[in-house]
Amino acid sequence: MKKSILLSALVFLFTMGINGQSVSLDLEPEKTITKITESIYSVEVKASNGNVIQSGEYLLVDKQLLNHGIWTLFAHNSADVLTRIKYDKGERIWLETKIDGKFKRLSNNEIIIKQLETKIASLEEKIDSLD
Repeated sequence: MKKSILLSALVFLFTMGINGQSVSLDLEPEKTITKITESIYSVEVKASNGNVIQSGEYLLVDKQLLNHGIWTLFAHNSADVLTRIKYDKGERIWLETKIDGKFKRLSNNEIIIKQLETKIASLEEKIDSLD
C-alpha cells in the first residue's frame, strides 16, 4: 500500500512540473521572484487567496535561472508541507514527500528507477492488451 501511495505521489508531482515551475492549484496563482544576491533569486507562488503553495530559489548561471536549494510544495489552503526537493545548480539531488505523516526521501537515482519501473509497467500493459 505504501509503495502505491509513494508511486502515486511521485507520478502526481512529476505531472505538476516538479522542476520548480508554477504549480497550478488555483485558477490564478501569483509567482513572485525576488533578487536576494547577484546570483540568488527567491521564488514564491501564491494562490489567489494569498496562501503560499510553493517556494524555492533560483541560481543565476550564464544568464539562465536554475532551480537551486530546497523547493517546497505546500498543501492547498494549508501551511502543511507536502513535498521538498533539493536542487544543486539545476540538478535534482533528492525528493522528500509526506506519506502517512512521515517524510520518505528518495535520491535522484531512486526517482529515475521509479519512473522507469512505471514506464515498464505501462509498456507491459500495452503489450498484454495486444495479445
